Amino acid sequence: MTQTENIKLTLTKMLDLIKLSDAKDWEGIIEPFSYEILDTPNETKREILSLYRGMGALNDLTLHKDGYPLKKENEEFSFFKRQLFDLCLKDL
Repeated sequence: MTQTENIKLTLTKMLDLIKLSDAKDWEGIIEPFSYEILDTPNETKREILSLYRGMGALNDLTLHKDGYPLKKENEEFSFFKRQLFDLCLKDL
C-alpha cells in the first residue's frame, strides 16, 4: 500500500468515527481530503497539516454524542490523528 493510500485509509477511518459523533462540521472538512489525496497528494497533505494549527484545530477535537464523550472512539481517533499527521509530514 502506498503512502497516499494509507492516508486515504486513515481519513476514511477517522470519518467513520466522526459519523458516530455530533462533530458533523468536521465530517464536511475531512471528507473532501479523502478524495483529493489521490489526485493532488502533496497539496492535500499540506492542507491536512494546516488543520493541526491554531485554536479549534483537529488536535482539539474530542468526539461526543448527545453531550457525552465517546471514550473508546476518542482513543482510536487520537491514534488516527497522530498517524495522519505523521503520514502527511513524511516526504513533503
